[in-house]
Amino acid sequence: MPELLPSPLLATTAERLADHAQTSSSAATATVDMEDLRCPICFALMLAPRVLSGCGGQRSHSFCAPCITFWLQHQKDMNLAPTCPIDRRVVGKDEVVTRDPALEAAIATLLVCCPNHRLGCTARFELGDGAAHL
Repeated sequence: MPELLPSPLLATTAERLADHAQTSSSAATATVDMEDLRCPICFALMLAPRVLSGCGGQRSHSFCAPCITFWLQHQKDMNLAPTCPIDRRVVGKDEVVTRDPALEAAIATLLVCCPNHRLGCTARFELGDGAAHL
């Protein structure tokens, strides 16, 4: 039995990200560069993007929810002051990690091929609509 490819809803491999780049809609790429959709911690397509407020001067930094949660918790467990993984700026107690709706929308509108495309499925759909196809 052939091995099924991972779901595009997880989109965690470099190969899957390359597929997204090749098939992404012009609406999504017109407003967001593909590099902006990669988590700077795990380098994969962001899962549940979160933004760390107060980082990066005028521009906040975004991460996968699991990645930034692990990063901050690990620093806390090591009795270290929590820092931003990008600029190493100390994260203040009043700063929060919140959803990044703009990035969520850009990721949801990426056109992807079916995870079974190597098995012959030719379906393409927006990432946010993947569950309907599967």
